[in-house]
Amino acid sequence: TLTGTGTYGVYIETENFIEIKNCNILNYSASIYIQSSNNLIQDTNVSGNNSGTGIALYTHPNAINDNNFNRIIVSNREYGIQFQGSGGYSNNSARRNIISNSNFNNNINGIYSDNGGTNYIYLYDNNIENNILTNITGWAIKLGSRSNRPIILPDNNFQNSTNAISLGQNNTITNLDLSDQNIQGIALKLQNGNNTHIENCNFSGTGTGTGIDFQDNATDVNIINNTINNRTQAITYGDYYTDTMTNHTINNNQLQNNNNAINLYGYIGPKTNNFTITNNQLQNNAAWALNINRSENITLSDNNFHSSTNAISLGQNNTITNLDLSDQNIQGIALKLQNGNNTHIENCNFSGTGTGTGIDFQDNATDVNIINNTINNRTQAITYGDYYTDTMTNHTINNNQLQNNNNAINLYGYIGPKTNNFTITNNQLQNNAAWAIILTRAENTTLKYNNFMYNGSQCSIVSALDANGNYWSDHSPCTGNYSFTGGSDNSPSCTIIN
Repeated sequence: TLTGTGTYGVYIETENFIEIKNCNILNYSASIYIQSSNNLIQDTNVSGNNSGTGIALYTHPNAINDNNFNRIIVSNREYGIQFQGSGGYSNNSARRNIISNSNFNNNINGIYSDNGGTNYIYLYDNNIENNILTNITGWAIKLGSRSNRPIILPDNNFQNSTNAISLGQNNTITNLDLSDQNIQGIALKLQNGNNTHIENCNFSGTGTGTGIDFQDNATDVNIINNTINNRTQAITYGDYYTDTMTNHTINNNQLQNNNNAINLYGYIGPKTNNFTITNNQLQNNAAWALNINRSENITLSDNNFHSSTNAISLGQNNTITNLDLSDQNIQGIALKLQNGNNTHIENCNFSGTGTGTGIDFQDNATDVNIINNTINNRTQAITYGDYYTDTMTNHTINNNQLQNNNNAINLYGYIGPKTNNFTITNNQLQNNAAWAIILTRAENTTLKYNNFMYNGSQCSIVSALDANGNYWSDHSPCTGNYSFTGGSDNSPSCTIIN
């Protein structure tokens, strides 16, 4: 037994093949300090007094490889086992170390790798299995953004730890069930998580925390056949505007009863590109089922959004076709486009049960096609933003059925965005309680061959207006700076009132 308050209890610098067994080395700043390889530490207690490190592995200038830590006891430490590095060096690394059958109860962090600034440590093929990592107030396992291929087996116990696992890239995580572990923070974090495969895992919670959290960049990710229920966030994507998430497949997952199921974190989070989101159960989520509002080239099919408050929020360069949410009981927004440039929406049904919005455009949106869709029984069928400085340009709204709403096509707010070059043709705009169309800051609007029947009021368009061939009911056809002449039911001609 060694007990002290100095820097090191046992210091191993260059010697390899050292064995430490059946020892108590307590309360030092680092009970055991290792800067070499092929060592065995077994049946040893390296606990402390709520500070310092149980076992410190210093990875520079020599790599720390092939060490075996078995049946270690460490408690009341800031770090149980800590991989340390030297700032600015690219050859800080640790390979093929085994940490098994050990008890890391009641530490701030369990197994931890430095990862601050330039102090990167590259971890390859380290095996962490059958450990008790309970009641950890920070991270049970945090191996940072440069952890490549650490093997995290499903036999570790994370019970009542705040955050469970943080990894880097090139990892496959399968058959990991943390649903009964009471993880109140993050179950799994991927930092620079390129080439990650997550399958057959359960990261459900008790109403708080996050299931899977992606930070920094992540390319080529598969999230398949997982369950994440009862979380604040099921799957969340970073909080940095400059980050990019690319080529993610999210398939056949159950993400239910969360606040958000798939969510871009923060007001302006990372850019997401080439996401394929299919066959997921995204039900009963209190805020958003799918909120990735800086997204491009998203493929959506066969997802179930039933009874989530809001269904889908996307960004620009997206094509949304053949999406039917009419039986999904979406009480809020069915589809939101934020900076939705180059958007094509066709053959979709966003009808509701008397509340909410079918399609909501926020910020700016240029070159948009809304064709052959059905949006009935909504407060708003199609609505345009709430910022005076926003501009919506080159929108084609053709051959849609927008009936039995409060408003069919509506500029949201008293002074909403400016609309320019809108072509609104061949639409069924009937039985809308308030207005068929309100575009009070419009320019260069084409309004032809629409059916305006039995709306509370027909149109409020302040625009250079090309309007003929429409069919009007007996209600006043239009308000604004226009007078209509001709029959009230067919093809009124517009004259600008100077």
